[in-house]
Amino acid sequence: MPQPLIFDDFRPGSRLGTHRITLDAALIAAWTAVEPEAPLDAEGRLPPGLLVALAMRGYLAVVTPRPPGNVHAGMDLAFTGAAHQGETLELEILCLDKEDRKGRRWVHFGVSQTVGARPVLTARLTLIWAQ
Repeated sequence: MPQPLIFDDFRPGSRLGTHRITLDAALIAAWTAVEPEAPLDAEGRLPPGLLVALAMRGYLAVVTPRPPGNVHAGMDLAFTGAAHQGETLELEILCLDKEDRKGRRWVHFGVSQTVGARPVLTARLTLIWAQ
Protein backbone atom coordinates (compact mmCIF):
# COMPACT_ATOMS: atom_id res chain seq x y z
CA MET A 1 0.00 0.00 0.00
CA PRO A 2 1.44 3.43 -0.93
CA GLN A 3 2.38 5.90 1.77
CA PRO A 4 -0.04 8.82 2.35
CA LEU A 5 0.78 12.13 0.74
CA ILE A 6 2.48 14.47 3.18
CA PHE A 7 2.75 18.26 3.20
CA ASP A 8 6.27 18.17 1.73
CA ASP A 9 4.97 16.24 -1.32
CA PHE A 10 2.95 19.21 -2.60
CA ARG A 11 4.49 21.74 -5.00
CA PRO A 12 2.60 25.05 -5.42
CA GLY A 13 1.53 25.52 -9.02
CA SER A 14 1.77 21.83 -9.87
CA ARG A 15 -0.82 19.78 -11.71
CA LEU A 16 -1.72 16.74 -9.62
CA GLY A 17 -3.85 14.92 -12.19
CA THR A 18 -7.18 14.62 -13.92
CA HIS A 19 -10.33 12.60 -13.43
CA ARG A 20 -13.14 12.00 -15.93
CA ILE A 21 -16.76 11.41 -14.98
CA THR A 22 -19.46 10.44 -17.45
CA LEU A 23 -22.72 12.12 -16.51
CA ASP A 24 -24.82 9.05 -17.20
CA ALA A 25 -28.28 8.00 -16.03
CA ALA A 26 -26.86 5.92 -13.15
CA LEU A 27 -24.99 8.92 -11.72
CA ILE A 28 -28.11 11.10 -12.03
CA ALA A 29 -30.26 8.41 -10.37
CA ALA A 30 -27.80 8.11 -7.46
CA TRP A 31 -27.90 11.90 -6.97
CA THR A 32 -31.69 12.00 -7.16
CA ALA A 33 -31.90 9.27 -4.50
CA VAL A 34 -29.94 11.52 -2.14
CA GLU A 35 -31.43 14.87 -3.22
CA PRO A 36 -34.89 14.25 -4.73
CA GLU A 37 -35.75 17.97 -4.79
CA ALA A 38 -32.88 18.83 -7.16
CA PRO A 39 -33.33 16.83 -10.38
CA LEU A 40 -32.10 17.95 -13.77
CA ASP A 41 -33.77 21.05 -15.14
CA ALA A 42 -35.91 21.06 -18.29
CA GLU A 43 -32.78 21.38 -20.46
CA GLY A 44 -31.03 18.42 -18.77
CA ARG A 45 -28.52 20.57 -16.85
CA LEU A 46 -27.01 19.17 -13.66
CA PRO A 47 -27.86 21.02 -10.44
CA PRO A 48 -25.11 23.04 -8.74
CA GLY A 49 -25.01 20.73 -5.71
CA LEU A 50 -24.14 17.77 -7.90
CA LEU A 51 -21.35 19.74 -9.60
CA VAL A 52 -19.87 20.49 -6.17
CA ALA A 53 -20.12 16.82 -5.15
CA LEU A 54 -18.37 15.84 -8.38
CA ALA A 55 -15.59 18.39 -7.71
CA MET A 56 -15.00 16.62 -4.40
CA ARG A 57 -15.10 13.23 -6.13
CA GLY A 58 -12.38 14.40 -8.52
CA TYR A 59 -10.24 15.70 -5.66
CA LEU A 60 -10.65 12.44 -3.73
CA ALA A 61 -9.76 10.35 -6.80
CA VAL A 62 -6.57 12.28 -7.59
CA VAL A 63 -5.20 13.35 -4.20
CA THR A 64 -4.65 9.91 -2.73
CA PRO A 65 -3.73 8.30 -0.43
CA ARG A 66 -4.45 10.95 2.18
CA PRO A 67 -3.35 10.72 5.82
CA PRO A 68 -6.05 10.45 8.47
CA GLY A 69 -6.83 13.66 10.32
CA ASN A 70 -7.00 16.19 7.48
CA VAL A 71 -9.52 18.98 8.03
CA HIS A 72 -11.54 20.45 5.17
CA ALA A 73 -11.36 24.11 6.18
CA GLY A 74 -12.98 25.91 3.25
CA MET A 75 -14.23 25.96 -0.30
CA ASP A 76 -14.67 28.82 -2.76
CA LEU A 77 -16.78 28.13 -5.84
CA ALA A 78 -17.30 29.84 -9.19
CA PHE A 79 -19.97 28.41 -11.49
CA THR A 80 -18.99 29.31 -15.03
CA GLY A 81 -21.19 27.11 -17.20
CA ALA A 82 -23.46 24.10 -17.32
CA ALA A 83 -23.03 20.36 -17.70
CA HIS A 84 -25.73 18.14 -19.15
CA GLN A 85 -26.67 14.52 -18.75
CA GLY A 86 -24.75 12.38 -21.24
CA GLU A 87 -21.66 14.59 -21.31
CA THR A 88 -18.25 13.76 -19.87
CA LEU A 89 -16.90 16.05 -17.20
CA GLU A 90 -13.12 16.46 -17.01
CA LEU A 91 -11.70 17.55 -13.67
CA GLU A 92 -8.17 18.90 -13.35
CA ILE A 93 -6.70 19.03 -9.85
CA LEU A 94 -3.89 21.47 -8.98
CA CYS A 95 -1.90 22.32 -5.90
CA LEU A 96 -2.38 26.07 -5.87
CA ASP A 97 -0.40 26.90 -2.76
CA LYS A 98 0.65 25.67 0.65
CA GLU A 99 1.77 27.38 3.82
CA ASP A 100 2.79 26.61 7.35
CA ARG A 101 0.83 28.97 9.57
CA LYS A 102 1.12 28.82 13.36
CA GLY A 103 2.17 25.19 13.25
CA ARG A 104 -0.63 24.08 10.91
CA ARG A 105 -0.03 22.88 7.39
CA TRP A 106 -2.48 24.55 5.00
CA VAL A 107 -2.83 23.25 1.44
CA HIS A 108 -4.93 24.99 -1.22
CA PHE A 109 -6.14 22.89 -4.14
CA GLY A 110 -7.79 23.98 -7.35
CA VAL A 111 -10.42 21.90 -9.14
CA SER A 112 -11.41 22.90 -12.66
CA GLN A 113 -14.39 21.22 -14.31
CA THR A 114 -14.82 21.36 -18.07
CA VAL A 115 -16.87 19.65 -20.74
CA GLY A 116 -14.56 19.71 -23.71
CA ALA A 117 -13.27 23.29 -23.85
CA ARG A 118 -16.36 24.65 -22.04
CA PRO A 119 -15.67 25.65 -18.41
CA VAL A 120 -18.29 24.54 -15.89
CA LEU A 121 -16.96 25.10 -12.36
CA THR A 122 -13.80 26.16 -10.59
CA ALA A 123 -13.27 25.42 -6.92
CA ARG A 124 -10.58 26.30 -4.41
CA LEU A 125 -10.38 23.76 -1.60
CA THR A 126 -8.54 24.66 1.58
CA LEU A 127 -7.38 21.84 3.84
CA ILE A 128 -5.36 21.63 7.00
CA TRP A 129 -3.04 18.74 6.17
CA ALA A 130 -2.43 16.25 8.99
CA GLN A 131 1.15 15.26 8.14
